[in-house]
Amino acid sequence: MTRLFADDTALAHSSKNLHDIKQVINYDMEQLNLWSNKWLMNFNHKHLGVIISNNGTWNSHIEHILTNTTKYIATLRKLKYILNRKNLEKIYLVFIRPLFEYACEVWDNCNITFSNKLENMQYEAGRIITGLPIYTKKEFIYRELGWKSLIDRRRIRKLSMFYNIYHDNAPSFLKSLLPPIVSNFSNYNLRNRNNFQNPYYRLQITKSSFIPSTSDYWNNLSIETKSSASIKQFKSLIQPQVTTPSYIIFFLEYGSRKVNIIHCQLRNRSSSLNYDLFKVHLRDNSTCDCGNDSEDSSHFLLNCKKFDQSRNIMLQSLDWYNEITVEHLLFGDANLDYNLNIQICRSVQLFILSSKRFNM
Repeated sequence: MTRLFADDTALAHSSKNLHDIKQVINYDMEQLNLWSNKWLMNFNHKHLGVIISNNGTWNSHIEHILTNTTKYIATLRKLKYILNRKNLEKIYLVFIRPLFEYACEVWDNCNITFSNKLENMQYEAGRIITGLPIYTKKEFIYRELGWKSLIDRRRIRKLSMFYNIYHDNAPSFLKSLLPPIVSNFSNYNLRNRNNFQNPYYRLQITKSSFIPSTSDYWNNLSIETKSSASIKQFKSLIQPQVTTPSYIIFFLEYGSRKVNIIHCQLRNRSSSLNYDLFKVHLRDNSTCDCGNDSEDSSHFLLNCKKFDQSRNIMLQSLDWYNEITVEHLLFGDANLDYNLNIQICRSVQLFILSSKRFNM
């Protein structure tokens, strides 16, 4: 049987007899080999954009992803100070992250080394977008951007596909591949209802493949989640999100690119202040030039005597605000409306500029 997918062609054969399958497929492969030798055309092992290896690993496919995305990350880096944060993030989400996730339900059981390489590429993109230095913790960057790790996103995608298969929203042959449902539950153990019983798998690569691994994820979900009325409801239950008010998001994106980056670095304890450099072993001590033991974000914004004049201007512009804390100056205040948050952000960034503490 020949299947055509746009510019891809695939051969398939089905039989209850394994010997028949091998015989037919081997014959077809021999004919293709003769044809390719005659016409000097090589065939690859890529199927619908996924590179398949004969040993069941995904190393070649992940290497292809990494090679393909490296040039896009390099372009993103060139635009770091040309475009604002919002547009840089849009480029990543629309053009780059899909390359990391194409057909990931199939290859998610890649080894941890390659999984980490993919995660590091996303981390690098996050650093470019936020302007945070290389010593910033990964969880800080993901918090700043509201991103999930690629590992978590792949788990959600696999569960979403599994939901569609289980609820007959996918080709029927896929449902026939699911393991049997546990039948020995009682009225006192309803949690096991709709659970799947995976057989024993000798190889870890098989155990971690799509159906075995995702059925394990599925078994850990609540009955209510498994019985969701729609895929939209199901996704909302497996990835609960804390909604950040739109004006707080704008707070994080406000200002000229370079001062916005400094603001972001202060917020994530990754600036060139002495304390931030000291804690990552880039400076011998955290002492401020004014004599204070620790030059951190709080000291810089609220206490350092070197910047009293600039601080007074900032505080006068915020005299309507009675509860100023360093957290509000860095993150905004969800209890205030859009316009008031922008006032805070503008005042802080003017202070940063007038202090001349950072190279910009």
